[in-house]
Amino acid sequence: MHRSFVAEFAARRPAIKHAWERKLRLEAVTSPLANPDTLVLLMDRTLDDLHEALGNRCLAAIPPPARAMRTGCLCGLNPLLAYFRVAASVIPTVMSQGADRCPALSASTYAACLQETLAVIQATAHEEIRSFCAMCQTEIAHGTRHAPASTGQPFALTTR
Repeated sequence: MHRSFVAEFAARRPAIKHAWERKLRLEAVTSPLANPDTLVLLMDRTLDDLHEALGNRCLAAIPPPARAMRTGCLCGLNPLLAYFRVAASVIPTVMSQGADRCPALSASTYAACLQETLAVIQATAHEEIRSFCAMCQTEIAHGTRHAPASTGQPFALTTR
């Protein structure tokens, strides 16, 4: 991770947050906690955590995970599923617009930093989703009822 990329991430934070909120409001609301008005309250903390994690990667050579982590939610009602999926689609789009503002980085280095950022988002999503699911009160989570065939899909961040 390069400091100029982290600085560009910080500079693009308002644009990331705006695009993230706008796109999140287009997502289906699966539960009261998945209401975009609630989820937008988490964005500043999430962006702070991402910025800190990226900054820490500048200090130490931390390789990204070898393979993508997947986080499953048995009931499919975890409000963080859409929250992080949207973040993972918005951040690369917004950050790709700033590649020319980091002249010290080649296009391939900038792309590598972007991939590392996605790995950090995925690790954060994994922890947050897992923590939320650990508190789940549905019958599915307690094993007294099985998930319908249409739910239980793993959460995987993808870029398009």
